[in-house]
Amino acid sequence: MLPVDGNAFLVALMYQKRAMQGAGAWLLTINPFDYPVPKRELPTHAERKYSQGLRLISEQIEVLLANTLAVTQQAWFFEGWESNKPVVRTPADLPWLTDSPEQKPAPR
Repeated sequence: MLPVDGNAFLVALMYQKRAMQGAGAWLLTINPFDYPVPKRELPTHAERKYSQGLRLISEQIEVLLANTLAVTQQAWFFEGWESNKPVVRTPADLPWLTDSPEQKPAPR
């Protein structure tokens, strides 16, 4: 479980033999703690509430995976809201409801 901006998120890693185009793949899921099981649609208020935290976690994971030699491909998609959108290469390409938060200035 990861806390971000006062919200909790569940992160799970699993292997599926036939995940992407019939090939095996590791799947990493990120869900708000209040919605631990992926749903077809989240309420609009939940989308807005959790988009920022989900995006921050996704961007951190993307950096980690990009620096891991054994990882050869990444695919990002929503299982919940907007699940009819295509798979994209980076979390930034997902249809987020919120922009990436601005960096807070470092304390002096």
